[in-house]
Amino acid sequence: MAAQEFAEAHQAYREALSKPGRGKDAVTWAVKAVESTAKAIMDQRHWPYEKGDTIKKLLDKLFEQGLVPSELESYFGGLRSALSSGLPTIGNSMARHGQGAKVKDIEQHMLALGMHLAAATIRFLVEAHKAGQ
Repeated sequence: MAAQEFAEAHQAYREALSKPGRGKDAVTWAVKAVESTAKAIMDQRHWPYEKGDTIKKLLDKLFEQGLVPSELESYFGGLRSALSSGLPTIGNSMARHGQGAKVKDIEQHMLALGMHLAAATIRFLVEAHKAGQ
């Protein structure tokens, strides 16, 4: 599921380079991919979460469950903050809510940041999950 969602995000990202408006789709799919990754890890580890949990709540639960070793908690506190605030902010303010009568597109540099944040977050979560098995 997450791989398909990120593939959708990447396709929309590539199209956004020449077609205005597709950047919103890229960020929306990227957020979904991160959420699906977190849920898949939690399912495999039998950790509880609510179906409607947002990306921030899912990341909080992964950290609370010890996906990251406690001795690194201080260091990863900053990472958790960056992961849970950067990507959702781009998505919420620029892509996932109604825009009104005038079409607003995401600027290329913000779109690239969102895509890279999503990819880095997914990679980090998957690698942390593999290391803890």
